[in-house]
Amino acid sequence: MEEALGMVKTKGLVASMEAVDAMIKVENVILLGYEKTGHEMVTVMVRGDMNAVKASVDAGTIAAKKVGEVVSTDIIVCPDGNISNIFYKAKVKGSKKTGVEKE
Repeated sequence: MEEALGMVKTKGLVASMEAVDAMIKVENVILLGYEKTGHEMVTVMVRGDMNAVKASVDAGTIAAKKVGEVVSTDIIVCPDGNISNIFYKAKVKGSKKTGVEKE
């Protein structure tokens, strides 16, 4: 099973909340948190099995587009150890909890 990191960047908090809601409902992924990047941009990040992350990002993109603007999406398969150190072990800026798994 290949691990992947998935991201959906939206304009506005409402679109990002719709994205993350759909992302964690559709697949068993771990919500890493979100990052406010300025100019109303918010990036939501999840990790998990490559296929689950792909389905999750697709669902999040569709949901966010219904209420706002999706700026970009990305999936990084088998992230480098340095990326893992940043996102998997450190608390993501803005998040209250990290590593919240869908039950």
